[in-house]
Amino acid sequence: MRKTAFVIMIALVAGTWTAVSSTAAGAFEHRFSLRCSASHMAVDDPIVSPGTDASHLHVFFGNVSAERFSTYASMRTAGTTCSVDGDTAGYWVPTLQAPDGTVVAASHATAYYRAIGIFKTMAISAFPADLRMISSRHEWLCKDSQTFSEPPNCGTKERGFRNVGLRVVFASCWDGINLDAADHRSHLAFGSTRRGCPASHPVPMPRLALNVRFGIQDARGFVLSSGEPATAHGDFWNTWDQAELERLVARCLGITAVVHCGSLK
Repeated sequence: MRKTAFVIMIALVAGTWTAVSSTAAGAFEHRFSLRCSASHMAVDDPIVSPGTDASHLHVFFGNVSAERFSTYASMRTAGTTCSVDGDTAGYWVPTLQAPDGTVVAASHATAYYRAIGIFKTMAISAFPADLRMISSRHEWLCKDSQTFSEPPNCGTKERGFRNVGLRVVFASCWDGINLDAADHRSHLAFGSTRRGCPASHPVPMPRLALNVRFGIQDARGFVLSSGEPATAHGDFWNTWDQAELERLVARCLGITAVVHCGSLK
């Protein structure tokens, strides 16, 4: 107790209370998460192929209206399948398919918004309204801690008799200017948990990971509507209630975080 009090006193004298506070705040996990049921499937991709057929079938989560003719305004007025009403964002991934072409239904996706590593000590900006992005950084799951490079067999005791999952991780550094790019990727960058964001993309944002669960335990030999398992990717369109997203980011992530928010119901 005396040692702790002495450290705090020295920190106050030296004017370093902010650093001490940020260390204390880092004691809890900086995240919030939402569960979103599968909404619909369509050969649509409002980011890559607006107004026309997409190149493959997608399964959509969150915003129930997402389709090829969607606009930011139409998405903002639609309902959501997510556990928080304010999350009217659109999330989608290619569908999983059996070797005979049968589409495997997806049950739900969990969206994790995190600040990790050095990002816990930074002021994290909410995704700007109307931001669109795609990521191909992915891994296959049984338990959330068990990852694979190919669709696995999760129907064993060791793997928890879980349904097969696909996790897509999105970039968390923004250039501060563009809401989209020709490739839907280059306006963003993946930051380093030790060094933060690169100078070219200086704005730190939440690290979004989308965990999708499909209605099958053994997916060995299965493919995606986009092709081989290596073609896995995810799309995100920020059509959240922006004020609610900003409130959650400020409360739960980075230097301003005041509580471990966890799973939001």
